[in-house]
Amino acid sequence: MPNIPEEFHQVAMEHAEASASQSDGHAAQPTNQGTGDEGASALGEEDCKMDQSHDSIACNQPIAAQNDVTNRNEAMPTDGGKGSQSEGSDAGALAAMLQAHADMLLASAYELREDGVMCDVVLTANGQTLPAHKPILISSSLYFKEKLESTDAKSIAIDILPFDKLQVMVDLLYGRVLPNTNLSNSEVYKMIKNLGILCGNGITTRRDFGRCLQLHHAEPLLQGLSELRDKAKYTDFTINTECGSIMVHKLVVASCSDYFKAMFTSGMKEASMDHIDLSGVNGEGLRSLIDFMYTGKMDLSGEKALQQLEVATYLQSVSAIDLCCNSFIQSLNLQNCMEMQQVAMEYCLPRLEAAFCELVARNFKAFSSSADFLKLTVGQMETILGSNSLQVAHEGLVLFTACKWLRYESEGSRMRHALRLMKKVRFPIMSYRQLMIAVEGPARVIFNEVPDCLSLAEAGVKFNEEISRQPLVRSPETRIRSDFKTIVVFGGSQESDQTANIYYLYPPTKEWKSLGKIQLPQEISYHSSAVMNNFVYIAGGESNAVIGYHSAKQSVWRFMPNWQDGKHGRWYRVEPMHEKRTDFYLAATNNHLYAIAGRNGNHELSSVEVYDPETDTWDFGASLDNPVYGHAGVVHDGVIYICGGGSMNEYRADLWCMDPSTMQRWSQKPSMRRPRAFHHMSAIGDCLYAMGGYQNSTGEDIVYYMHFAVVDVLDVECYNIRTDQWTSVQSLVAPQTGGASIAYNGEIYLLGGWSFSVEPYCTLADVHTYNPAHNSWERFADLPEKLGGSGCCTITLPQSFGRCMCQEEEEECYIHPPTNHKEADEDDEDDSDNDDNEGHPNQDNVEVTEQEVLV
Repeated sequence: MPNIPEEFHQVAMEHAEASASQSDGHAAQPTNQGTGDEGASALGEEDCKMDQSHDSIACNQPIAAQNDVTNRNEAMPTDGGKGSQSEGSDAGALAAMLQAHADMLLASAYELREDGVMCDVVLTANGQTLPAHKPILISSSLYFKEKLESTDAKSIAIDILPFDKLQVMVDLLYGRVLPNTNLSNSEVYKMIKNLGILCGNGITTRRDFGRCLQLHHAEPLLQGLSELRDKAKYTDFTINTECGSIMVHKLVVASCSDYFKAMFTSGMKEASMDHIDLSGVNGEGLRSLIDFMYTGKMDLSGEKALQQLEVATYLQSVSAIDLCCNSFIQSLNLQNCMEMQQVAMEYCLPRLEAAFCELVARNFKAFSSSADFLKLTVGQMETILGSNSLQVAHEGLVLFTACKWLRYESEGSRMRHALRLMKKVRFPIMSYRQLMIAVEGPARVIFNEVPDCLSLAEAGVKFNEEISRQPLVRSPETRIRSDFKTIVVFGGSQESDQTANIYYLYPPTKEWKSLGKIQLPQEISYHSSAVMNNFVYIAGGESNAVIGYHSAKQSVWRFMPNWQDGKHGRWYRVEPMHEKRTDFYLAATNNHLYAIAGRNGNHELSSVEVYDPETDTWDFGASLDNPVYGHAGVVHDGVIYICGGGSMNEYRADLWCMDPSTMQRWSQKPSMRRPRAFHHMSAIGDCLYAMGGYQNSTGEDIVYYMHFAVVDVLDVECYNIRTDQWTSVQSLVAPQTGGASIAYNGEIYLLGGWSFSVEPYCTLADVHTYNPAHNSWERFADLPEKLGGSGCCTITLPQSFGRCMCQEEEEECYIHPPTNHKEADEDDEDDSDNDDNEGHPNQDNVEVTEQEVLV
């Protein structure tokens, strides 16, 4: 390394730390800007050998190399980081990469301009002055290019704009967001046109206005800066390397390197010099880094990535470090991951470290069998064992591998880390049998040496025993190891047939897939579903599609996907409701379930029942003023909303709400514009959407349903909670009544149901999605079968389903048997729902052998 005073390095590092702490301090930063370090570092203090400041504020680079690592596994391409970083990328990724680099450069240049540092021209208008940098102005505006290149004057009068507008435009050239002013779009566009501000490959057009500088300003800026450097225009500094001299602009290198920024802004003697000797730095790598500062592109093929990382780290070029890190992440695989994690530790790259841990977690079975597994640091083990992406058949294997690592004594006793790692083992999601084997098996020595670890296992046993209150225990230890959250559809009916099938959405292919042998405990429709802490409750419904609500049920079942093993799910009977219900709404909020109104074979209901998982009991709550069925409901910020529904053969438009945490009574809100029943309701943001359904009709185009006239409702209404008003939005594409709806990833999914427009009682497999941002409906992939009266919710499913599980794979669904071992689908034909609260044995029926746990 070159002979540079140690105190200079200290100043440079302090400057980098200050830059990191101020990275979010400017409200007008470019919209693309971010930290670039979203993954939590697995490095403890003992693991990190260098200061982390150079990777704490990464230049936003939404390029292919920065893709989410969570989907990478052993099959990742081994040459992902080979070739030029710009080669092989699509145009969009390259444009994003260049824009991110330009954003970083402009943000730093703006700070320097605000501080009056390295400004080489003063713009004047209306007697006021504005300092600026010639390279930025010339590279971004044809007007400034012509004006500044025609004179060497240090002060330039601007006569085409008043000072306030000039300042707005100059700020725009420095990547700032247009401030809120009284200027109209036409006025701003006129100023942009008069200044000849460049966008993409030419002057900004009206079509580009409002978005071009955020998306396309990078290319002309970097191209202009490169041309100035090639022609040695306004270059004011020389870097001497072992491969020759490089002429640069102080502004550019200071904006891209904290090393140079500290050199030029910290009052040291180097600030007044016009050259520096860096002959101790790799000359080829240094020249490539300077080229990157001007172009946003870097050759990272072969061993150049590590070479560039070394130079970028020495010169503290955050964006270059981040680009190298992206390259390493893209090429990460099981064959090179140990080498990459050494790079992450040596250069203190938290994102690469997090990517390494994620790769190991997703290939845990293979990696934990290798010798490299025992070389992991405690920080890495903690991150990997705590990952929701950890690929294991069951949690017993997590415990075993943790014990295996702890008992490896080649580097001294690791038992001091036992409690730290045991806290990452999710004892509550282990089966009772697995827990007993663990206590008597591989973890026995650890439990004896560290008694606090035994208390963790005891907490798991307690969780297994307190079955009804499991949904109330919200902690990382009770969460299944998966990030695959999706839509799940439960049961439903077709005319006279019902189903116990369960389907889920597989987003990568937009397909609906079956959960295989995991089915509802009974064939049912027009039930209601709710989710509490990823436990699904299915309540009430109709057991016979022919006689409809006369077959209403009061049974309640609870489902937990992936409970205690790697791919299965479990159903439990919980205490039944006091009244049989169908066509009702079930809400989950405030750690309780609320079964609201509905009907049965005897009468329409206004009653509300409240279920407490703590005691596994139902009690009556605040009733509605009038009976109602076929209403729709949704929970928003803990408040229950219901609207519409039928009563005495008349359909209503009422909207009611109740906040269980603050009051025990219902409040009426403004009514919908149209009455409707068997419709759908979902919430996105602060808006509640009422969709579809049917209403009473006396017109000619009517259908008789249950002996009275109805007509489909296509209108969709939106209730804004803040304004307390209903407005109309885009109508349905086609009628959908009595189906299911759910909000998922910012859109509303409308699934199945009935249509009375084509032919009476026509069941649908149709799925439509509504996008509130575009106020538009689109046809989505149909359900596998026609279904009406289904239950629907979003839950986190096991990772096996997220990996497009083979449907031929043997799947089991463990149903927790009542004490008399009655089959789950045997539902009483008479009044046996009252027996639904039979006891729960503590011992479950999961067969797990010792071999499964210990191998």
